[in-house]
Amino acid sequence: MSGDTKMKKLMAKMKNYGIKKKLSVMTRVMIAFMLVLGLGAMFGAWELNHQTKVLHDDWIYANNIIAELDYKTAELRMEQYAHVISTTASELKEHEANIAAITEEVNALITEYEATIDTEIDRQYFEAAKAAWATYLNVTGEEFYAHSRYMELEEANAIMLGEAYEAFADFQENFDILLEFNHAGAEEASNYATQMYIFVVVIVIVLVVLAV
Repeated sequence: MSGDTKMKKLMAKMKNYGIKKKLSVMTRVMIAFMLVLGLGAMFGAWELNHQTKVLHDDWIYANNIIAELDYKTAELRMEQYAHVISTTASELKEHEANIAAITEEVNALITEYEATIDTEIDRQYFEAAKAAWATYLNVTGEEFYAHSRYMELEEANAIMLGEAYEAFADFQENFDILLEFNHAGAEEASNYATQMYIFVVVIVIVLVVLAV
């Protein structure tokens, strides 16, 4: 075999080795790229799940408590008005039992809502609402029920329509603000979750295309 022939074979061998090496490097780069995309998809799926949990456990849950508070406090006011116009001892006793039970439910809901607080703004309006509720219970205390039991309607109604109403309105106003605050938070979490969903879908599509 001539020297030229040996040289040509050697060059061809080196060329093939170079191609194989390049293919090996490209394969590794592709695998690494797909691995990064896979990790990105895993992170996106985790973040999507997290934001969905935040949306349900924080914002929606908190607003459900506010809705229940709104219903229960209105129910309490109705029972108190019914107490004012009651004419028999049995009616008074029944309404007082209902008022005591509803008050306990409202207090439990307030405590339940407090456990959801995680921002200073939330805390600020909650404390204001809590203080207003304490004022309401104080104003509609024993003095109010004494007027009601003795059919002193003018005095009892003056309390319900005066100081009690002001405290009740203050309580509702602060929780209405919290309701709007939670709505905004829920919308933000929902939008972010949608973005994460789109991110995951795009990555999955890219992975499918690369696999094909």
